Amino acid sequence: MIRKSFKILQLLMHIVYGIGVITYHTVFKKRPANDPTFKTAFTVWYKQACKIVDLKIIVQGEPAKGPVLMVANHISWLDILLLASVANPRFLSKAEIRKWPLVGWAGQQIDTLFIKRGQRSASAAASAGIAEGLAQGNRILIFPEGTTAEGKVVGRLHARLFGAAIETNSPVQPIVIHYTDDNDNSHTSERIPFVGEQNLFSNVWLLLGCKNPTAYVYCLPTRDSSGQTRKALVSDIHEAMQATLERSQQAQLNNTQETA
Repeated sequence: MIRKSFKILQLLMHIVYGIGVITYHTVFKKRPANDPTFKTAFTVWYKQACKIVDLKIIVQGEPAKGPVLMVANHISWLDILLLASVANPRFLSKAEIRKWPLVGWAGQQIDTLFIKRGQRSASAAASAGIAEGLAQGNRILIFPEGTTAEGKVVGRLHARLFGAAIETNSPVQPIVIHYTDDNDNSHTSERIPFVGEQNLFSNVWLLLGCKNPTAYVYCLPTRDSSGQTRKALVSDIHEAMQATLERSQQAQLNNTQETA
């Protein structure tokens, strides 16, 4: 109880520090979100946040250099900290977050692309924003499942936003996240996923109770989108992501059985 409470206090202080970092660079130094100094400072902030929750990160492969559309499976709010610490791309996020106190403001300052889920006009605007970012050489990351899941399978990928990559002839890089912990014999963490009726505090409390929380991040080879249909591109990417997740699960299950 004391340890968890201390960790939550650390996280709150780290959030305040992050707001200070953003304010310093954007308000006082007038630096844009893509300024290398600003991006480096915030990458450090992301890495420190992962350390506070004791998350061990194991990366296989390399994040592609921009312009590239990165697509990842979505399990938790922790995905943002994790992937930002690994690749620091521009994120696509649901529009509701823009209205959150401080978090919405911070998201705008670091150049997050916001989309209203379920609205075709908003999706078209987001696609246009993604295409513009890709044309500028950005790394842009989306969670095409559209919502968080338990992380045991890769859900259906919504194809609409893949059109921006095809339109700009930009490569697409699949990224697979697999969380584990030592709380039980499962090959996938059952405490880290932010799903169901949980609120943020209860999920953070569960996370802080994890023994050896570990994130495996697989940066797969990029796919050429030139001349592809959205359906064919999404099918290829989903197959590769699911196969990677299954291999990771089997590897962790084997490790558990060997040490039992």
